[in-house]
Amino acid sequence: MVDKEEKQDVTPEATGSKVRRNLAATDKAAQEAIEQVEQEVTTEPKQLIYIGPNLSGGRLATSYITLGGFPAYLEDVAKDRPEIRLLFVPVNELAASKAELRVTGSVLQQAYVAVAAKEGGV
Repeated sequence: MVDKEEKQDVTPEATGSKVRRNLAATDKAAQEAIEQVEQEVTTEPKQLIYIGPNLSGGRLATSYITLGGFPAYLEDVAKDRPEIRLLFVPVNELAASKAELRVTGSVLQQAYVAVAAKEGGV
């Protein structure tokens, strides 16, 4: 008596369709993750606070708070002083950032000095 074994379909077409289904499931999961992140980003804009020196002409003052990232109106300043971007820190990290600002040689302290020097303050 011969046992009937269940044969698996291993033809290229069958294998390809399994791969396509797996990729489709992966793509769907990735798309859902992207949509979730986009929704979080759009519902909770990032609040930043400026901890650098005042800029001349009243263009920017210490403790200026912005919603949604680096202010577009300061792009010309950032071209001349790219360090200014480092001095916009998340509001929830203000205490730690101010502490780092007081550490000689820290990234934030060097950025502050560079911006202040170009403003003529240091």
